Amino acid sequence: MKVKNIYTTCKLPINRMMNVNKQHGFTLIEFMVAAILGLIVLLAIGGAYVSTQRVNEVATSRVARQQELRMANNFLIRDARMAGSFGCANIFALSGGAGVSVDQGSNKLNKNSDASYFDINDATGVNRVFAAQILPTTSGVVTAIFNGKFTAKTGTDIVVFNYGINTQPLLTVTNTGVNNLSDLTLSDVSTFTGANADARVVLASCNRLDILQKSQLAVNASTKKISISGLTIPMNKTGVAPSTAPSVAEHYAVQATLSNLQTIAYAVGNISNDSSPAGLYRFELLSDGSWSAPQLLAKNINTVSARFIYVTGCAVAASSAGTEKYKLGTGAFITEGTAVVPPTGIELTLTPSKTDLDLKVESSASNNVSTNTADLTPIILNATMRGANVCANR
Repeated sequence: MKVKNIYTTCKLPINRMMNVNKQHGFTLIEFMVAAILGLIVLLAIGGAYVSTQRVNEVATSRVARQQELRMANNFLIRDARMAGSFGCANIFALSGGAGVSVDQGSNKLNKNSDASYFDINDATGVNRVFAAQILPTTSGVVTAIFNGKFTAKTGTDIVVFNYGINTQPLLTVTNTGVNNLSDLTLSDVSTFTGANADARVVLASCNRLDILQKSQLAVNASTKKISISGLTIPMNKTGVAPSTAPSVAEHYAVQATLSNLQTIAYAVGNISNDSSPAGLYRFELLSDGSWSAPQLLAKNINTVSARFIYVTGCAVAASSAGTEKYKLGTGAFITEGTAVVPPTGIELTLTPSKTDLDLKVESSASNNVSTNTADLTPIILNATMRGANVCANR
């Protein structure tokens, strides 16, 4: 009987035995290819992220710029529309000689040095009240406004508006006359308290306007009454048309109001020790007679230019329609024939300036240049100056 060799029967091929524990992996070339592909993907993701961030920065910057310009627009339009408003007094009527305006202050305001002023001390412009002024950066008025805290950019206009705020009607007038105005009752006298010699208030009616200093008012907070003494301010209690000539026109008590004189100035430039690009700033004459610190309205504003709009030849009837004429200029008044005409409106042009982000976008993405250029287009604002409207007489 033949016995089989189990070793011979169970023997495996030598090559199969050698492959039992063999491991497979990436070659160096395969690893390098995978790494390069991964790096390309990461770079693509990183580039997309950076691009998205830049687009977001540009969008945010433009939205912020538009919001700033919108806020500046709102302030400018509001102040322009209020310019020349002192109760029912009309700057055009006062300028044309139909009424009287008098600076009753012990320290007279000067149109060449005071930003808040009436031009009634100028022999060539008697009885004229400035509703607004367009001034160069070299004007002496600028020194009073900026007070060393601000530097205006050369070549831009400075725009100043005057009007009354906290306007209150006289509720009662128990004593009338020329030199003894007493018991002028108001609903709130607190806004007229204080004795700062530079703070001004305005007593106005449709035919007359007087400017006073707060220190010239005797205010009784408990009775809510104000007295004015020692000043030539005629008051007609009944409101009947005065018999005196317009040169000494009376106030109509039923029309009279008392208000604080508000003056607002706009200028492009920088606050002291600020090297950033110029911006549009707003300055406000406070109730105590001092000027506020510069208020930044919009950054990156290159220039502001202003022109007044004048209307002459007012159409008083349907038959005279088409006789009105419109002119542009920068003077506080113009003369049309024998008529003295104050501005009826104002046109303001704001020119934005480029930012560092704008320049980066233009240099790295040419497709954004046209859009960016549109963002820098000058913005033109037009506003009617309510207190000096000639034809509407409002």
